[in-house]
Amino acid sequence: IAMEGKSEEEQSLAAQQFIYDNVTTQAAIVLFRRYFVQQKDIVVAETMPLLDTLTKVMPDNVALRGLSQLVQLRMQTLEGQSIPNMEEVTMAGDTVRTEQFLGKPTVFTFWASWAKDHRTFVRTMSQLERDFADKVNFLHVSLDASRKNVRSVLRYDTLTAPVVCDQEALSSPLMSAFGINQVPQILIADKDGKFLKKDVSVHQLKDELTSLSSIVNSLFTSLFSNIFLFSSLLIVSSMFLISFSNSSNE
Repeated sequence: IAMEGKSEEEQSLAAQQFIYDNVTTQAAIVLFRRYFVQQKDIVVAETMPLLDTLTKVMPDNVALRGLSQLVQLRMQTLEGQSIPNMEEVTMAGDTVRTEQFLGKPTVFTFWASWAKDHRTFVRTMSQLERDFADKVNFLHVSLDASRKNVRSVLRYDTLTAPVVCDQEALSSPLMSAFGINQVPQILIADKDGKFLKKDVSVHQLKDELTSLSSIVNSLFTSLFSNIFLFSSLLIVSSMFLISFSNSSNE
């Protein structure tokens, strides 16, 4: 595969295509290591689907297992990376896209009806949705194999934010895209769609959101103060010019 003269993005795309076209070869593993695992920043949306594909084809490959462990270790710190591109159908039949989760911080939750204490988890999310309704977005991803199981849970504790269940359980592409390695798992992204926190416990989430909301409120207060000051200066300047013009006419 010729990489000379290509930009980093072109090299990545070429390596990605080669891996998918030659997924059973050792060369695919070599390119995966070089262009995805050893990069300064792991691009989750590209790396995890590739790793999934390679692992399914070569589940007993020792080198691939080592790379998988390395990826998981590096994924422990997702801070600063963009949330993956997605287009998913919710339990209500609506379509949610990545751009809907920009403009405000977002909480992404991954849970399942078969996970321990799932009712407590969902009940807590329901309360947090009410507490931070105007300040934070939520997207809940159920890793159940059947939407029927999800509806059974939501019959007792309603979630007003979008709930997604692609019915692929632990094979869900969303697990790979978000680097999920346990259930339940909570991630927080900022208003620009950059990850702030991963592996936030359900007990810590309220404090994290309270702190985040305080920062957002401070930014808005500062912004409005500056706007008010600027407006006041414009008014004073206008009054001065009018007064000066009247004096000149006299």
